[in-house]
Amino acid sequence: MVQAAADISKEELRTQFARKEADNLRLRDQREQLTAEVNERKHKDNVKMASLDELKGLAESRSVSFCNCCACYAADWMGQLRSE
Repeated sequence: MVQAAADISKEELRTQFARKEADNLRLRDQREQLTAEVNERKHKDNVKMASLDELKGLAESRSVSFCNCCACYAADWMGQLRSE
């Protein structure tokens, strides 16, 4: 009788362990997916910033004024009109 109760308890613990192990695996997979997503977003942001820096450099080299409010560039039309 004591042996039967111990066997039942052992099986319950094995079942509980299997559930916990499956839950840990699910959480690890979820963490890996989220980490990959964060890394992808960081990479995209780095590419955007590099492109923006390149655009700023090109704009400055062409004597173009840079609009700080929207990160776009436009020629100084008034200056060009006055020089003509």
